[in-house]
This record gives sequence, C-alpha cells and structure tokens, in this order.
Amino acid sequence: MNGIYCYTDLKNNEIVYIGKDSYIDKNRRFRQHKSSCYYNDQPFNRILQNNPTRYVYKVLKQGNFAQKLINALEIIYIKRYNPKFNFTKGGDGVLGFKLSLETRKKMSGKNHPLYD
Repeated sequence: MNGIYCYTDLKNNEIVYIGKDSYIDKNRRFRQHKSSCYYNDQPFNRILQNNPTRYVYKVLKQGNFAQKLINALEIIYIKRYNPKFNFTKGGDGVLGFKLSLETRKKMSGKNHPLYD
C-alpha cells in the first residue's frame, strides 16, 4: 500500500512537508526521515532530527495507487499546501529543484568560465 503523508509544525499548525511513500502502511519514509543514517539525505531529515517534538507525521491519502497517480497526487498536495520544506514540485525526480551557485561551481570545477 502506498500513499501521501505530511508533517505539520505544532507551533503554527501548518503543513511544512509533503511526501509519498511506497510502503505507507509500514511507515517506511517516516522511519527513514527519523533515522540518523539518513541525516544528510534530505535537508528536511536534519530539521526533523534536530526538532524531534515539533513536527507531527500524518497520512493524508493511502491506497494501492499506480505510480503515475501517486506522483500526480504528491504534486497536487504540494501545490495545494505549498509546504516550506519541499524543495521540488514532487512526483518522480527533482522537478523545480535548483542547485545553488556554489553547488553548480563544485559540480563543474572551480575554474569554469560560466561562474567567473
């Protein structure tokens, strides 16, 4: 069973992160977000792990959805709630994600003429 989940900030009752989970009935992504071995995997993991009592996990929708549908649902929920810790538009991949200038420099080499 898969689905869409969110984290809500208890300080202002706002949804701050929305994600999808291929095994939502087993809370796989919830456990990954909280696991120290995934600390640097996503910026939100660090936020959660450094503020363990501030954010609440909640399942928004679950079922046996096709992959295309679960991707579309994630995009719809992110667009609807505009959570501050989602850095992509959702779905499969990194739609909407933009690398910082510093990261682009590191990836292309220090002396790349585009960044001078």
